[in-house]
Amino acid sequence: MTLLDNHLYMCPQAALFQHAYNNGYIGEEWKLAADYKPLPSTATWREVADFVNNKYEQAICGMCPSRWIKATPSEKANIQGLKDKKLLAILQ
Repeated sequence: MTLLDNHLYMCPQAALFQHAYNNGYIGEEWKLAADYKPLPSTATWREVADFVNNKYEQAICGMCPSRWIKATPSEKANIQGLKDKKLLAILQ
């Protein structure tokens, strides 16, 4: 959790991206940062509890590395093998 400008954010990255977008440091390709809705400091305890328990999950949360699926070495080899096959087919 991060508190910035009297708003509670799920993580520091969400706060930073929204702050950067709102101040013109990053462009339109980061619009999902502007769409993020932090919790205001006037929120009730129930709203805070729901927020902490991810009831308000938002689009920017999909960028979080903690949500990425980790591939095993054999899965990575299979993926690379598929890429190599596609590359060979293109080159022929």
